[in-house]
Amino acid sequence: MITFLKKKTIFIYNYYKEKFIIVDLIMINAE
Repeated sequence: MITFLKKKTIFIYNYYKEKFIIVDLIMINAE
């Protein structure tokens, strides 16, 4: 159960990290 939660957390973290990188790129291009 713990490993499942850890994997899920890592997956969610990586997912949002990619989203934030995309947002950062859009912000840089917008300036």
